[in-house]
Amino acid sequence: MRKLLHDFYERYFHDDESLILIILLALALLILYLFGNDLAPVFAAIIIAYLMQAPINGLTSFGVPRVASFALVYTLFMGAFLGLLLVVLPQVWNQLSRLVNELPRLVSQWQDSLILLPESYPSLFTEQQVEELVGSARGELAALGQTILSFSIARIPRVVSLIIFVVLVPILVFFVLKDRDKLISWTTNFLPRNRPLMITIWQEMDLQL
Repeated sequence: MRKLLHDFYERYFHDDESLILIILLALALLILYLFGNDLAPVFAAIIIAYLMQAPINGLTSFGVPRVASFALVYTLFMGAFLGLLLVVLPQVWNQLSRLVNELPRLVSQWQDSLILLPESYPSLFTEQQVEELVGSARGELAALGQTILSFSIARIPRVVSLIIFVVLVPILVFFVLKDRDKLISWTTNFLPRNRPLMITIWQEMDLQL
């Protein structure tokens, strides 16, 4: 047993880099678990800024100044972001609103059709059965209205959080891209100087993305 533990230690914890990497991963998971919702705009901004760095690097490799590359890519990002926010989402909201507004009319037509069933198919449906079905449908519709109302009220805090998210993310993306070198330099101060394993993992992740 002692030999097994010794071999395990030598394999995974034989140098400071492996130990620090595991500690950093554990801290990252702990932060995500405890503060994931509160820090969601920060995480989203970091991921978006990381993805935007590739086209910025591509433009600079063709001789475009970094400031101009940053301005162009960020402008395209804001255009896509605002397009999604001002065009796509309102269209989806309008369609949902129309559906909710049309529900009473659709239910009324459905009730009118049900009332005619005893006349059209007297051997299959009686007036009592249709009245019970219509009464049940009205009760379900009233319950649905209460559910929608309570759902809307309960979602107010989430709507506020969404508004904050929408406002913060573009601002954070701007500053993460602008101060990228400073952030990387600050982060590397907490890492060991000799870190080939971390560099290898980072390069593999970069290639995958």
